[in-house]
Amino acid sequence: MTVIDALQALAGPPLRLCAPVLSMDIRLDGRAALVTGGSTGLALAVAVRMAAIGADASVLVRRPALLNEARRTVEAVAKGRVLAVACEVSRADEVERAHGQVMQAFGRNEILINNASASRAGAFTTVTDADWQADLDLKLFAAIRLSRLVWPAMAEARWSRIINVLNTLAKALRAGSAHTR
Repeated sequence: MTVIDALQALAGPPLRLCAPVLSMDIRLDGRAALVTGGSTGLALAVAVRMAAIGADASVLVRRPALLNEARRTVEAVAKGRVLAVACEVSRADEVERAHGQVMQAFGRNEILINNASASRAGAFTTVTDADWQADLDLKLFAAIRLSRLVWPAMAEARWSRIINVLNTLAKALRAGSAHTR
């Protein structure tokens, strides 16, 4: 999925493309977005963009030291409300707690961007079961748990989007390695 495809999915109606310039007027006023892995990189950029185009934006941040910085970055452009929550999404209890905070603050959640990730690679024969389990908890089960939690509110809203993001090494490994975390 390209960035344009993802934005089209968020916006709903098709984008109008004008050659050679891409012209988009996407608004998410009245929507609420939850972004995991929101302290840096792509996830933070997505949260910033969601807030800038009108969504109430919540970011789940694994590292509490980056929580306030992430919140301030999103608030700098926000048209709506912003919530930053410390959350280790690989833990079911943390996901439930964070989701509860988002629902308490916003009362709804129509957009979920699952982008929590960490990167580590090693020789296939050296990756332990615990490494694999940690990777699955972070990248797979976190997305499943959050999707399951937001589903009822999304169904009620009758408009929603869930976007799952993984890096390219999830599909194309380096020779002799197993990509985890």
